[in-house]
Amino acid sequence: MYPYIEKEIKKHIRINRIIRHMLSLFRGVPGSNQWRRYISDNIHKSNAGIWVIENALKMLKFNN
Repeated sequence: MYPYIEKEIKKHIRINRIIRHMLSLFRGVPGSNQWRRYISDNIHKSNAGIWVIENALKMLKFNN
């Protein structure tokens, strides 16, 4: 998704229009509530970018 999001940002598309569809992507994964909350709290900021997803991903806890 990163390349697509970066391309859309260059076209001045707000990132919240893309990421809002990804909120349930990790449903059932430990940390998914924090993932959703972080994105919801930060996605509407005027400087929102890829950093929102990168920081939110750090909250997920996958079993390897």
